This record gives sequence, structure tokens and C-alpha cells, in this order.
Amino acid sequence: MSIQNRNEAASFTKPFAHVHTLLTAHGFDEVAGKENSFYELPIRSEGESKGYPFRVYTRAAENNQLVVDLSEARFAAEGEVPAEVSAKADKLLATLREKLQGEPYKNESTPIDEAQNGRMSNNEEEVKQLGKVMTDYPTNKEVKESGMVPDPIQ
Repeated sequence: MSIQNRNEAASFTKPFAHVHTLLTAHGFDEVAGKENSFYELPIRSEGESKGYPFRVYTRAAENNQLVVDLSEARFAAEGEVPAEVSAKADKLLATLREKLQGEPYKNESTPIDEAQNGRMSNNEEEVKQLGKVMTDYPTNKEVKESGMVPDPIQ
């Protein structure tokens, strides 16, 4: 599936939480607007520090749903994008399409009598997801160096 030719791309309507979790787990940052938003991820070529901002656009639907049309996904920068970067975007879009087509989102919480309270997560999948999310957070040292005060010890 080429960025220029995405006949297979489709539009998906899913719960906000599902779309947001999926895109942020793949490294996208949300840029919210009043009605519509987009998720952006800088895709880098090997050995380059500059990233090419790649955007996936969403729009609000009824009942806290989001519409994601992968055929609208594109690079924000003007000009040529290296073939390697374009190939990475193609692979990413294929992965997103597969996950959006997959099993319906389940927003079910663990029953209280089954929850393992006092733990960060209830299973290995949640631990992996938390690890991905936490890699983006600054350390206490980085927070202090930026002149801010870190959260107190819990």
C-alpha cells in the first residue's frame, strides 16, 4: 500500500478510547481541534535526526466515537519524502488498518472481586502498554533540570 495509492484504505468508526490508545501506543501524539483532531508521528530515515511529520486525521462522531479515515493520512511537510520513510508509513498504515479491522473494542473493566488491587496492572499486556506509555514521560532528574518540581513520592 503506497502513500500515493491507498485504494485498500478504509474508514473506521470506533470508540475514542480505542482509537486514542491504539495511535498513542504506536507513538503518535494527539493534536486536538475544536471539532476534529489529528495524530502526528515524526518518521525518521536511518541516520537522520529530522523526522517527517506523518498525520492520521480523525473526526468526532456520535456517542464518543471517532472516525478514522486512513486514506486521508499523509505527511505534513511539503516536498519529497525519502522512499525509506514512505515505506515505514505504509507499513504503519497497514498495521493500523489491521488493528482497526480486528476484534471489536471491549471497554469492559475487570470485576472488583477479580481485580488484583495494589498492582499497576492485571496482566502482561497491560504491563507492556504501560511501558510504552511511560517511555515518553520525563524522569524526575529531567523534570528538575527543566526547573519544574516532580510529583511527590507516592
